[in-house]
Amino acid sequence: SPAFDAERFDYILDLFVGTQSTDTTISKEPGMLDLKIEHESKAADDTVVICEACDFDTPIPVDKLVGDDKIIATVTYSVDGHVVKQVTYTWTLVIPTPELTNAAYNPGEASPAFDAEQFDYVLDLPVGTQATDTT
Repeated sequence: SPAFDAERFDYILDLFVGTQSTDTTISKEPGMLDLKIEHESKAADDTVVICEACDFDTPIPVDKLVGDDKIIATVTYSVDGHVVKQVTYTWTLVIPTPELTNAAYNPGEASPAFDAEQFDYVLDLPVGTQATDTT
């Protein structure tokens, strides 16, 4: 994702495999601005308000994240209760899903060899085996 630019409104945020939370810190120039942060959650199928009148320059935790969630920051400049300007910035989260890397059996041999994209295996066990350890 490119560095922040006040005139760019959509970003991609790449996070590590299995990331479930991140802190959001929004900074501003001097002046009266209001900040609202929301989390558009795919898992909850809902948009959750993280904070209204959020503090600037303060880490604000956003949790229960999954890939394709969005963190939405709405910044409003008002004078005497009248909205002069309102902009919305959106970060779409890319979070790879954790996957298995191997499966081993003792005793036993799986066929085909383990592959994260393979879901069905045949497990050959020695004659008389009634149990196997899976690691």
